Amino acid sequence: MLILFANFTEAQNSDYDALWKSVEKLENEGLPKSALDIVTQISKKAKQDNNQPQIIKSLLFKRLDSCNKRNFCVKQKFVHH
Repeated sequence: MLILFANFTEAQNSDYDALWKSVEKLENEGLPKSALDIVTQISKKAKQDNNQPQIIKSLLFKRLDSCNKRNFCVKQKFVHH
């Protein structure tokens, strides 16, 4: 029974790993909105799985994304004025 649970947990983690790799790839390609869409999927999945570390990681990503957008907007105001 314990081995089955360990395999299930490992499979869940590999699902998250694959999703986060997609996020990283999209970020590197300059597609932050698409990356954020994947993070939203991760967040929903993590809530269904009650996977607290992934919930926190997705929330932090969204928070950083929000900060980056605000900083970009502030920088643009100074550049254009």
